[in-house]
Amino acid sequence: MIRRFQDMLVAFLTFDGHKVDTATSAEVAMQKVAARRYDLLLTDLRLGGMTGIEFYKHLATHDRTMAGRVVFITGDLVNPETLNSWTASRNSCLSKPFTLDDLRTILHRLDHHVPDQQ
Repeated sequence: MIRRFQDMLVAFLTFDGHKVDTATSAEVAMQKVAARRYDLLLTDLRLGGMTGIEFYKHLATHDRTMAGRVVFITGDLVNPETLNSWTASRNSCLSKPFTLDDLRTILHRLDHHVPDQQ
């Protein structure tokens, strides 16, 4: 995700009462996920070095529970390859541009399916 977009999401989620952690790359995110559990993982489908789908596939191989908590963000659902990859994952996706209400809806829906990690 572009840094400014990521900063906006962090500010919104924090304001909404969520604890937020960020990663500068998919590789850093994989290290963080290996070290602790997260209720939700937001990832853009286009990342530097590794795609969001590659990140998801890594999680699906190593930690299926965390893979199920991935929500993709993309502005490229018109690309057949992107659409097929996302559809195959069966995970939620926010299509850019999206509203903060769209994000809240997904958070609310997923919140009812994620066991409390405390």
